[in-house]
Amino acid sequence: MLRSTGGGTATAGRRAGWRRDWERRGLVGPIGVLTREDAARIGRVFREQYARSGIAATRNRHVDLPVLADLCSNPALWPPAHAILGDALLLWRTNMFLGNPRLPWHEDRHARLFAGEAFSLSMLLAIEDSPPENCTLAVPGSHGLTPEEKEDRYGITAMPQAGGNVRYAGDVAAGFSEPQPLRAGEMVLFHPGLLHASSGFVNGGDPAATERMSISLRVAGSGAELRDEAFPEPREDRDLVLRLVRRPSAPEA
Repeated sequence: MLRSTGGGTATAGRRAGWRRDWERRGLVGPIGVLTREDAARIGRVFREQYARSGIAATRNRHVDLPVLADLCSNPALWPPAHAILGDALLLWRTNMFLGNPRLPWHEDRHARLFAGEAFSLSMLLAIEDSPPENCTLAVPGSHGLTPEEKEDRYGITAMPQAGGNVRYAGDVAAGFSEPQPLRAGEMVLFHPGLLHASSGFVNGGDPAATERMSISLRVAGSGAELRDEAFPEPREDRDLVLRLVRRPSAPEA
């Protein structure tokens, strides 16, 4: 889905602040996007539509669930991404998290899913509260290090993945990571090279006691071209995703 929303309505000062945080820390936010009431409504409707559809997958459900399609069309989402990547944005993947994600330390590079060079970012939007004891952990500034440098500095072991991401075995040495708590309706943006994980995985929390709902969005800048390997859905769903992602829309006047 190639979108152009005119760069949004953010002030020049806010855009400069987002870019500064992006360059220095590799993450931007938290940024308010939805009211708590709107976030709660989206969560309720998503659960209803998800249960009714009978499809188990949570990836790329914006192509068949109206509540997620509407959310992805909300102009309030896009000003920070515009400030970082420019006016034309390619939304190529969404993923709903319905419980404790329990994700180990990793990056969101996806390098081998793009044909040629492409710059991307990840957006994480909280649909339900994500408190300090149950949220994403990040290592500010780690986006500027190679995997080998991350191993040396943080005491972890890199495990390259098929799609070009890197996961890490072990835990980041104490004092480097920061929790990224979010209220329902807030989001944070990650640099593709930023080290992050879920606190449920790092702290071994009880998934039943730490359920939360959030949505991640993968976004690339203008000119990005994705390989077919980026869409592992079953054939009928995969064909729909491919058509939507590779059909550019005209920029708004």
